[in-house]
Amino acid sequence: MFGRKLLSVAAVAGVLTISGAAFSGGTSDVTLLHFDEASEVLIAIDGNNGIGQFQHGAFTSHLPGLIANIHQLPPNPCVPLTRLYNKELERQDGSVRQRRMLAITMTLLSRARCTAVIEGVSGGNLSSFQPRN
Repeated sequence: MFGRKLLSVAAVAGVLTISGAAFSGGTSDVTLLHFDEASEVLIAIDGNNGIGQFQHGAFTSHLPGLIANIHQLPPNPCVPLTRLYNKELERQDGSVRQRRMLAITMTLLSRARCTAVIEGVSGGNLSSFQPRN
């Protein structure tokens, strides 16, 4: 079931990328849909329901996450995940462990359908990533 969902999201992202209807570059507020740790591909949807696919890598700038409202009811699962992401950024050692932990955190943020500010062109490289709640 999850495989079909992922395949359909990837197919839609491909169609939108080819048609130019998805992200055209610059900074975008998005909802994270999926992050594949093996290929480091992030799939996200913007406010206009455009789906984009971005290649994460060593070239991606990770910016500290924005935590605005910590006293929401019901509790927002993105707040502790953004804190975990920020804590990992504080290490700033560029190690394999840190890179792996950031990938795991991006996967968790995607599963919780958190929002982020990203910069990049769909089908291309993810220039910057900043989660927010």
